[in-house]
Order: sequence, then C-alpha cells, then structure tokens
Amino acid sequence: MSGSIEGPCRSRGWNEAVFSVSDLDAAERLYTEVAGWAVAHRGMADPGQARAWQINTGIPIDEIVLANAREPGRYVRLVRFNDVPQKQIRSSGRFWDVGGISNVSCRVADMAATFGALQSRGWVGHHDPVTYQFGPFTVIEVAATGHDGIVFSLVERLEPKLAPGALAGHFTLPFNSPQIVADFEGSRRFYVDTLGFREVINTEITWQPPGANVFGLPYKLAMETPVKVSIVQPQGVMEGSIELFGPGELAGRDFGAEARPPNLGLLMLRFPVEDLDGYVEWLAQHGATPHVPPTDLVVAPYGRVRTAAVLSPNGSWLEFYEAIPGTGSEP
Repeated sequence: MSGSIEGPCRSRGWNEAVFSVSDLDAAERLYTEVAGWAVAHRGMADPGQARAWQINTGIPIDEIVLANAREPGRYVRLVRFNDVPQKQIRSSGRFWDVGGISNVSCRVADMAATFGALQSRGWVGHHDPVTYQFGPFTVIEVAATGHDGIVFSLVERLEPKLAPGALAGHFTLPFNSPQIVADFEGSRRFYVDTLGFREVINTEITWQPPGANVFGLPYKLAMETPVKVSIVQPQGVMEGSIELFGPGELAGRDFGAEARPPNLGLLMLRFPVEDLDGYVEWLAQHGATPHVPPTDLVVAPYGRVRTAAVLSPNGSWLEFYEAIPGTGSEP
C-alpha cells in the first residue's frame, strides 16, 4: 500500500495478528513448514506487555514473530502465557457463533496441496474447498480449524490471476479478518462512524445449487438464507481489513466475553497508526472509550511503541500502536 495516510484513523490497516497458543514449538513448526513463514524474532515479551493486556504483571510471556520476506512489515505473533489458567476463545465454534475474531484469511497458491498438508496435521475444514464467485473474483476457499481453536480461511484466486511471484512460501500472511457479529448494522456503524474506517464492500452472500458453502451450513439453508457482508478498513482497501458477517437469525453462541488475554486462539489485531494520542482523542469524541488507555512499552520488532486498545461490539480486541522512530527495526 502506498500514498498518503488519510482519515481519522491514520493507518494502512492491521499489520499483525496475535495468536495465543498452548504449544509454542509445535505452532512454530506448523507455520514454518506448512505456511512457509520465517521466524523474525523469538524471546520474552516486555514485562509491561502483561500490564497492557490487563493480566497479572508477573505472568511471563514467550513470543515468536513470524514474517514473509515478500510481505515486509506484516507479521503473525505467537504468544504463550506461562503458569496461568486458559481456555479457548471460540471453543468448538462454528460459523453461526458470534463474538471475537472468528478467523484470518490467507491467499494460497495450491489449495489442494495446502489443505492436504493441514489435514495431515489434524486440521478439519468446515466443508471441503468450495469454488464460487465473489464480486469480480472467482476463488476456491476453505475454512479450517486447527490448534487452540484457530481458524484459517484459505483462498486460492482463480480469476483474475495474481501476478507471477505474488505468493511467497506456501501461503501469505493474513490479510483479512472475518468476524461473525450478532448486530450487523450496529457493528458496521461502529467501524465506520466510531473508528472512522471506510467501507469497501456491503453485500449479501447466497450459495448456488446444490448449496456447497465454506460456512458448513446445511445446503438448503445456505441457499435460502442470505448472509450479510461488510468489509471495512481505515483506507478502504482489501489489505489489513475486517470482514463482518451477519448470520441474522442463525446466530448461535456468543464468545465475545472470552476474547481476552490470556485465553487461547485468535487474540487480537494490531494497527500501526500515526498520532495515536490524536486518534484516541478522536475516538473519545465519537463515543469510544479505550479498553486500554495509551501505554508505552517495547514490542519487537517495532521497538518502543505507544499503544491503546479498543473492544468492538463483537468483543474483538483491536490494538492501535505508534512506533517511536529509531527504536526498532520497523519505521
């Protein structure tokens, strides 16, 4: 993404997804061997991190930061909270269950090979990969659940084709975050009116006969029940975006209250911003009180940062941070 950063949230979208895992070594092997990502940092988190995440400051946090050489500035952070009770955020969650971050989306070059590799390690799809049309795109997609209740939405784009060399490794770092919401319009307004994001898409999804769908819905129900979709992002592009799904009367359990550190699963999204304090002031003027007020700490590889967190109506933890120039490997 290039050009100026505009709007109230002066961010190019989230650049990091934080996964809370029970077995750090096993997760590292999975993502380096199957996803093709590389370790950019391994160590202990700043002691101030526990305080910023509103948990016992004596809890040590091990972390591994994963990167992709062709996607500079984007990361997945694996964190392991030691000596503390945990439960999965979206335990046995399905598409129609709301609350928290339901999954993250990655592009893949070869769906059959990638999904097969995940299945061989115990991952289970909500449905086998499905080919369908989404706006101008023809894609093959699967949603698969693996360790700690983490769900990936893997997308192979058939048309229009990606540029040669666009994919590095076996699949990209996450670029989009689907979230299932009970109040679709209320959530959409929160992102657009309160956070100042721009809407990229607002549509409905229905599935063609016989009704095969990535959500795992019964076929007849999938064809007869439209699902509302809105994609939002600070600059209005499909990178570092959030995809809201409204299942309407199909909505099931609500996991929003569980989507907090130190629980296991898709923990949070991190947005780099310019002028964090100015944005926090803007949020207050638009009815959003930070769940975590501005706090200074050290976060690898960014160096010293100033960070604040907001909870969405869906219970998703959204962290906004401003890196202090000259203190880390990222600007």
